[in-house]
Amino acid sequence: MLLLNTASFILGMLALVLPVLFFFKGKESEGQLTIFLSMGTCMLAICTQVGYLLFLINVRDWKQIIESSPVIFTFSVFLVVMTTLLNLRYVIRKPRFKLEVKENH
Repeated sequence: MLLLNTASFILGMLALVLPVLFFFKGKESEGQLTIFLSMGTCMLAICTQVGYLLFLINVRDWKQIIESSPVIFTFSVFLVVMTTLLNLRYVIRKPRFKLEVKENH
């Protein structure tokens, strides 16, 4: 089950890194795709953690469930909040209109 924890960590890091990379190097047209991929990997990371908890329930490892549940909850909340904030940077940065100034000579 180390595979589920490793996959969750990698997906979580990818969910956080994608918006940062886009912010510094991305094209304006790739913003929506970046948000979609980032939020999708965030959801997959949380789903793998839920899968890990289901595995622990099936093998009835109650001690491990009690020890890991607070960590999984904290990780999930952190991941959702940070991914949302990082993706909001694109929405805030994206220009909604262009201001044109006409000079009369």
